[in-house]
Amino acid sequence: MNCQSGGSLVDGQKEKKLSGLATVDETQEYRFDSSVGINTKGSQTKYKPKVVISYPNAAPLSLDGSVDVVNSNQKQTLDSVVVLREYKMIRSPLMVL
Repeated sequence: MNCQSGGSLVDGQKEKKLSGLATVDETQEYRFDSSVGINTKGSQTKYKPKVVISYPNAAPLSLDGSVDVVNSNQKQTLDSVVVLREYKMIRSPLMVL
């Protein structure tokens, strides 16, 4: 068995990314891609996370959503939406509120 791997990391102020790839026997690719977009306006911050996992003989899995955080002297709230998708297999996504 032969295995090669690599990855990358981006640590920006408005976006964080982490990716990885492993290739087994030069034909089977296992991939992990993740990111979080960050947008801050005043006391409100919105995070947009996304994770995609791909592996041989399966449809890619995707998890994405949003998290809204308000943190001020008058108000503290956290609202989130998460969606799990398996491409080509699920006709409607599963939503977790």
